[in-house]
Amino acid sequence: ALTWSVAYSINNKGNIVGCAYNGSVGGPRDDHACLFDPTSGGANINLGQGNAYCINDKGQIVGISSVGATLFDPTGHGSNINLNTLIDPSLGWSLTYAYCINNSGWIVGSGTYDGQQHGYLLTPEPATLLLLGLGGLGLLRRKRRA
Repeated sequence: ALTWSVAYSINNKGNIVGCAYNGSVGGPRDDHACLFDPTSGGANINLGQGNAYCINDKGQIVGISSVGATLFDPTGHGSNINLNTLIDPSLGWSLTYAYCINNSGWIVGSGTYDGQQHGYLLTPEPATLLLLGLGGLGLLRRKRRA
């Protein structure tokens, strides 16, 4: 069996996110996003299939899963959010990766727009800022490209 893991980000509370794999050589890839929480006695929390790239000080985790850019449920209960469902589909974007989330809930990543790969910035709508403190994300809007 092939076993490996990688750590991508650490917040100011010492929480670490990344991904782990445990499977056979030559078998299908089955990466799982994970959270290492030192306050839980060193337990690793499986966040579901994908890669967790960043965690902010509020414990919000972003990365990629089979649906594209993802906000992971930090409890590991599978209530992960496809970030594509939080933007207006008429904008023409497909959010592929979410690389980082800051303490204000701003998310940066890359996605496809008009057939080409571009960076994006998602910012929470002012009415949803309270939800950020509760671990929710609320609706997001895309800033205009320069």
